[in-house]
Amino acid sequence: MILFMEDWFKYPLADVHIQTKNKTWLRTAGILKKMGIKNHAFFLSILNPKLKDVDPHDPDLDDETKDLIAIESKLNPWYYFREVSRIPAPAGAVDLMFKLDRGILAYYWLAFNHITVYAIRPRQTGKTAGTVNLESYFGNTGATRTNISHLTKDDTLRVRTSQDVKLYVEALPEYMIMLSKKDVKNSERITFRKLGNSINFYVGQMDKKAADNLGRGMTTPIVHIDEFGYVRNIDITLPVLLTASTAAREIAAQMGSPYYTAFTTTPGKLNTREGRFAYEIYKDGIKFSETFYDLKNREELEDLLDKNKRRWKIVVAEFNYRQLGYDDKWAKKRMEESINTGENAKSDFFNMWISGSSNSPIDKKFLEIIQESKKFDKVTEVEKNGYVINYYVDKHELKSLTKEQLVIGLDTSDALGDKNDDIGLVIRRASDGSVVGVGKYNETNLSLFADFLVDLLIKYPKAVLIPERKSSGVAILDNMFKFMVNEGLNPFNRIFNWVVDEIDKNPFMEKIVRKDWIGLDIITKFKRQFGYATSGSGKTSRSFLYGNVLKASVKYSGNKVYDVDLIEQLNSLTIRNGRVDHEEGGHDDLVIAWLLGWWFLQYANNKQLYGWNVNYVLNDITDLELSVNSDLDKNYIKVQYELRRQIEHYISLLNNTDNTLIALKYYNKIKQLQKRLDTTIIKNLNIDAMLSEMRIIKKLKKFKFI
Repeated sequence: MILFMEDWFKYPLADVHIQTKNKTWLRTAGILKKMGIKNHAFFLSILNPKLKDVDPHDPDLDDETKDLIAIESKLNPWYYFREVSRIPAPAGAVDLMFKLDRGILAYYWLAFNHITVYAIRPRQTGKTAGTVNLESYFGNTGATRTNISHLTKDDTLRVRTSQDVKLYVEALPEYMIMLSKKDVKNSERITFRKLGNSINFYVGQMDKKAADNLGRGMTTPIVHIDEFGYVRNIDITLPVLLTASTAAREIAAQMGSPYYTAFTTTPGKLNTREGRFAYEIYKDGIKFSETFYDLKNREELEDLLDKNKRRWKIVVAEFNYRQLGYDDKWAKKRMEESINTGENAKSDFFNMWISGSSNSPIDKKFLEIIQESKKFDKVTEVEKNGYVINYYVDKHELKSLTKEQLVIGLDTSDALGDKNDDIGLVIRRASDGSVVGVGKYNETNLSLFADFLVDLLIKYPKAVLIPERKSSGVAILDNMFKFMVNEGLNPFNRIFNWVVDEIDKNPFMEKIVRKDWIGLDIITKFKRQFGYATSGSGKTSRSFLYGNVLKASVKYSGNKVYDVDLIEQLNSLTIRNGRVDHEEGGHDDLVIAWLLGWWFLQYANNKQLYGWNVNYVLNDITDLELSVNSDLDKNYIKVQYELRRQIEHYISLLNNTDNTLIALKYYNKIKQLQKRLDTTIIKNLNIDAMLSEMRIIKKLKKFKFI
């Protein structure tokens, strides 16, 4: 089948089936194309062009055509799902063509690449249809001598799923149905004896010993756990299951048979054992990106996942209802129909793990703002040496980032593959502290990683790196210094250091700091001055970072966090042993990286020596306290932000004119607006400082116009 661009060369007669009547598949291809995905039509492939205008359900097909359809379905699952399979309709109604969306496509693509997939999507958006159709395909058409294990939370779902499998098979053209009267067709097992396949249905076990035995009995190459966050004792069953099925997967790989593991669920409840277990795996997963479709082949995919994995090589394919083609009106209607509100609605329709520890250092009102900032649409870039960064900007904005002042926070570790040992990277805008890029890395070569960081600083010439000086941080910096010298870069003006921060103590160093390039001998002399080393007390204490810095970062940029992993880590912060920390077994690497960025923006001195215009640092922040806990009139607040917008507009006009009369007009307008500005609402808009630096203002002062 065709999964990657290079796969087209394996089938010289293959074509793109634009004649398909299944419009949802064409729509999905169009969406991917608009997103800039080059390999956006692989799932529209048809290996035998003779079948382009053939309806597989036509009752008058001849035997030869039926054989061609069966062969195409076997070799090309995309054709089977697009043209042959149907969504079973109630009695008397017409079966519908199988609908495709971005979530189902990601799920299928990963499964066919034998990658463990963790699929999350809102309820009532087609999760069951997607998973049942795939298992029906392997049972009835796509596999031979293969067993499938399907585990779900209770007997009701087991019965319903087994019935759905039969219905999906029975909705196929009669000549495609492999089920016979001799086959077993009950709630625990369905067999396809003609092909030697079976689908076995299980439910989670209340008893721990039974849960262990359940895992040992599921020794199949294909495993699907439905409602993963709700299966009882799944933390006992899953490890045993995966170990027991290893041999079956290895044999399937040798035989060229299908094999994969899949978890599907809506977010579980964090106050339950199974919900917490599912959440821990979710946190450690690699976030799926449609840019994966443009990788060269499966080997390149495996390599990318190896470099960016955390504890397990599990890919989380998470989509919200908008990404799946539904609107807010649909969500509101579904919630009303199900009488679903509050915490359950957040879980069922908004992909939200019921979050926030009872001991959270972050006020619940801010946790909700942080959660609501979550973005699923992102631009995933594979940077130098295969390191992935998820950018929360569109393609056009990504190009403009090269001109922006950015701070890169880095929480370091030894990156040895340990479950609690991650490197976290968060890129933030200097103007408002918004997150523009996030990366997390668990197992890596530190020299290659340092090379990647230097390349990142070259890519973004106005970016400053602030690494935490711990664990691998020292080794990473040592490697970076060598690479930067070779690239003609001066670490003093690209990496946070105490020489710059305390330049008044060593004024002779300013000339060295301002140079474009310096030798390794000088860098080595001051290398201990680079990075943020957490101290016991004071400005760089851990308590200060998790106190003043956390409070300010949340208050002024909590609505611009965006990244799912970072949001989950913030939600999971708790107070343990009298201090703020991640929950036991959890992570805070991205939180630290996020906080380091804010610390630099608010507390680092002499930022102009890093090549920054300090007047634009935090000049576009919003006090979220006003929106959640204020007696001020909302219209008054709105007016204040409109005043700010007008002032910034006139400042821009003023900065781009050489005409003194026009400049005076703009200047007077700015001053009039400035008088109406409420500085308790609009903070850090350094109007006078901005004006004082402008050449045209100096000219106006020279001629005593102002």
